[in-house]
Amino acid sequence: MNLLSGTPTCRVLLRASLIILFFPFSLYSQTFTGNVTLTTQAELDGFTSGGSPYTQVEGNLTLDATGTITDLTNLASLTSITGTLTITNWGADDTAPDSNPLGAFSALTTVGNLQVGTSAVAGGLGLTNIGSDGLAQVAGHLVVENCPALATARFPSLTQTGGDLNLSELPQLDYFSGPVLGTVGGQLRLNELDDLINLDSLPSLSSIGTRLIIRGNDNLTTLDGLSAGVSGGATFILEELSIEFNPYLSTIEALDAEVTDRFTLGYNNNLFLLSDRIAFGNTMSSIKIYNNLAIEDLSVIFDGLSTVNISDFEVYNNASLIQIGDQDFNVTNSILFSGNYSVPSLPNFSSTTAITGDLTITNNLQLTETNSLRNLTTVGGGVTLKDNDSFTTTSAMINTQPASALTGFGSLERAAFLVFEGNDGMENLDDFTSLTVLDNSLRIANNGSLGDCCQLPCQVVVNGTSFDTYNDAVTVINNTGICADKPAIRNNCAGMGCASAAPVRWLSFTVRPGKTGMDLVWTTTAEWDHDRFIVERSADGVAFRSIAEVRHGQVTPEGTTYRFRDEQFIPGYNYYRIRQVDTDGSFSYSEVVELMSESSDGTPHIYPNPVRSGQPLIVTVPAGWSGATVMLEMRSASGQPVVIRRLIRPGSKIEMETDGLVPGLYLVRISDRGHWVSKRVVVR
Repeated sequence: MNLLSGTPTCRVLLRASLIILFFPFSLYSQTFTGNVTLTTQAELDGFTSGGSPYTQVEGNLTLDATGTITDLTNLASLTSITGTLTITNWGADDTAPDSNPLGAFSALTTVGNLQVGTSAVAGGLGLTNIGSDGLAQVAGHLVVENCPALATARFPSLTQTGGDLNLSELPQLDYFSGPVLGTVGGQLRLNELDDLINLDSLPSLSSIGTRLIIRGNDNLTTLDGLSAGVSGGATFILEELSIEFNPYLSTIEALDAEVTDRFTLGYNNNLFLLSDRIAFGNTMSSIKIYNNLAIEDLSVIFDGLSTVNISDFEVYNNASLIQIGDQDFNVTNSILFSGNYSVPSLPNFSSTTAITGDLTITNNLQLTETNSLRNLTTVGGGVTLKDNDSFTTTSAMINTQPASALTGFGSLERAAFLVFEGNDGMENLDDFTSLTVLDNSLRIANNGSLGDCCQLPCQVVVNGTSFDTYNDAVTVINNTGICADKPAIRNNCAGMGCASAAPVRWLSFTVRPGKTGMDLVWTTTAEWDHDRFIVERSADGVAFRSIAEVRHGQVTPEGTTYRFRDEQFIPGYNYYRIRQVDTDGSFSYSEVVELMSESSDGTPHIYPNPVRSGQPLIVTVPAGWSGATVMLEMRSASGQPVVIRRLIRPGSKIEMETDGLVPGLYLVRISDRGHWVSKRVVVR
């Protein structure tokens, strides 16, 4: 018995067993791990595991037919691809059963993503048919795009895509089938499918994850087939619903969707029937409805009971639009309502109080009122009101009573600019009662009936300067009456107390007592067609007489300062103003400044008056007042006290700070135990 000879034998047998056990596993493995690109028939023939076809790919598989491919047999056993299956550059010289390269993957049931064609170039010039009888699930995106000859796309077993379903730029596609597709986890995009007529091929679709985009389908007529086979119907919860550039689409009546972020409806020239089952979320980015020539009624979608908070609202160039609906919108960025020729009223913006962008209302020929904007106070961008021919002072109806078309602007306080142009029926701008600041510019032009616009010159600061008729930021042309142009305003609105009448831009005007008289000093920063100044004085603030003439000086960017000393001042109160005279003889006035001479007979002295906010107001109490304590009290025009001071020593002067005082009229009362006097002070 040879035990030693038996051991090696056992060892050999053991090694042989190991070879028998493990070699078949490595030789006949059916899983390919990694990414593979097959461009030629030779590469495809070599895609085997020891001569046996793979059954799955853990990675991406790209079939890029840049070379000629005629036999796809090696792909027939693949059941799953965890990454992306891409088929691109399939040409007329490439061969597949039924001209369908995807059909060669006859065992395939699941893929991570499926990409047919490419978004960069026309990637499937020879591809006429694509489809898979067994593919049931796409974990990510299914994209078929840029295949100009593709006529059919069939996915009879597909139940869901975890991501997008994107069919784009397939001009010959006239048949798409997904009869059991129930879920699209991302967006459904049907884009530039020129031969697509309806969506009857998606009867089972019950859920779309993010967006529904239907755009540029030249022969699509209806969406009625979408989800038609879902029991009880399907309600889509969508971030975005966009239906654009479908010229023959006439109805979306069957669509049931709640849109939570963006809604776009545009360039659907024959669209007439909308769905009353479209609703909007409480907070949205945008609503944009434009260039739909046949839509008459938006009330079927603008019919919600709650307020929609929205950044941008645009409804424009819907020529047949008549009904707009009662849905309340709180817009925060921009509003565009333009080219809706037949609509009489704006959408409901009653919750809108401030927007950061532009407000544009133009070319709405039958629009008669703006009352839904009545709570708007601030526009960060510009306000453009142009070519709304039905605006008149009585065209709106509020509580069954005629009212101005511009009542919606009664609360507006500030905007970057205002353009009021081509509104031929409007006679005045009196509704802008609260507007005080335009940061950049004002344009009032080509309004055929506008004969009174003095309301604006009385109150508005434009580009940092009071509205004056020489302000380069202000344009007034081709209106009528006292609003015809800038000279018309200058010559007719001054009687209303408007600062706009002066062709000199005043920087300051002060009067102070000097050693031998009253020293008048005024500074201008701009002068146009100016000839001279005439100094005028009055004892009562009513009847003025000329006391001196000062010729104009050389205007500099830093300002030009003029001085005059009145040595013949009147004992007591003196009122001064400067009459500015143009080269053509027309004139205007500065503000009136009041000062009391030191030789008065015991009346308190307050100067300067008017006083600019932030400039000290000097109060002098005569020494003849006997009280040990003198009270100084300043009240606003509404009677609210704003300053209360005690002057301990009669005969002294005190400076009252005016920082923080709102421009307006104030009443100052000065009193001791035996005297009191009240004086009006104007803060500018």
